[in-house]
Amino acid sequence: MWNFFLDTFFTSTCFHCGELCDQKVLCAPCTELLELLPLEGRCPICFETYANHPPHCSASGAFLRSASAFSDIGPAATLIRALSRPGAPFLADSLAGYLVLQWSKLGWNMPDGVVAFTEKKSDLLLARAVARILAQPLLIFSSKIHWSTARAFRAVEGKTLLMVMGAHHLKEMRKCALELADYHPAAIEALTLVQ
Repeated sequence: MWNFFLDTFFTSTCFHCGELCDQKVLCAPCTELLELLPLEGRCPICFETYANHPPHCSASGAFLRSASAFSDIGPAATLIRALSRPGAPFLADSLAGYLVLQWSKLGWNMPDGVVAFTEKKSDLLLARAVARILAQPLLIFSSKIHWSTARAFRAVEGKTLLMVMGAHHLKEMRKCALELADYHPAAIEALTLVQ
């Protein structure tokens, strides 16, 4: 009886296609469309396909390398947009799982800290979830660093940092990495949900 009541009055709709589904987020066909970007045929530094590879890797300089879990199309793009909506922060844990899976496939070393950017709530939610999964400290970075936060960032000297962002915004990633470089980490790696 209780299941009938729940199914009747609390049916879910797929975030991507809008069809009724029994999952909380995506219907089965849309879930099947979530495929991690392949590692083969991509630059290990900027993660661009070799066909679209710039003459000079855009990720080199402030950070060691960057990668993304998904293309910015289909259900993944819908979910990253949905993450910033009120009532959707629960998506962060599921999406962070995909980020950690891609990180694992990349074979990157365990970071000493996960960096979030406070300007975007979705980035903060994703970074917090990734830090929790990897059991690493979360460092919240802002261009307006408070003196107590700056003291915490001084402790990253010689450490590997993993920047986590929802979308691959190269200009923003570069800016953040350059500001983080002032604290002399050994390496800065960037992982985004969508490219």
